Amino acid sequence: MGIVATAPREIGRPRLFKDDDIFAAAALVLARVGHEHMTLAAIAGEVGCSAPALVQRYGSKKALLKQFMEWSNAQVIGRFEQVRVANQSPLAALRSRLSTPAGQWLNEVADPVGYANTLAFYLVAWGDPTLRPIVERRRQILESEFYDLLVKAREAGELADCDEQMLAKMLLTAFTGVALQRIGKADDVMENQIGQFFDLLIGPYRL
Repeated sequence: MGIVATAPREIGRPRLFKDDDIFAAAALVLARVGHEHMTLAAIAGEVGCSAPALVQRYGSKKALLKQFMEWSNAQVIGRFEQVRVANQSPLAALRSRLSTPAGQWLNEVADPVGYANTLAFYLVAWGDPTLRPIVERRRQILESEFYDLLVKAREAGELADCDEQMLAKMLLTAFTGVALQRIGKADDVMENQIGQFFDLLIGPYRL
């Protein structure tokens, strides 16, 4: 949904913006002020339209958030597709995806405060029965993508026989744990830590 802008942005005309524009703006606002202060007016201000126009387009803030979360999940899938194209080696693709700096993607943030705000939002969303399936879908996407690349790595002769499903779960746990520890630590480089954990977990199975 949405039409690419062909003229200067005008207040009250969200039809000039793609959903990507609006959802990327929502990600920025969420990271900046947190879920409690993430208003339609704040999102509209970031986009350059009006809050009533967003209501007209999506129906409500919750409806917008639901579509935003679905979009964010699609972004996750898209990033795995990109690293597959960029890397012939399945293991290199997986490590690249895990260690790609946050902030290079529309729905990810690099600063610790922004990450904490985003994480808090997903914790709140987990407590909402209508949003929980989308949060769970995000976990399933990550684990499934990890598993698929691990299987391909074994088939390509990069890994010895192993329990790819369990190894995928371990990688997801490491990925989540390092991300949690990053909160409030501006001097930590999460991507480097993720890469180190990846090497430690994968190392015993490399051929």
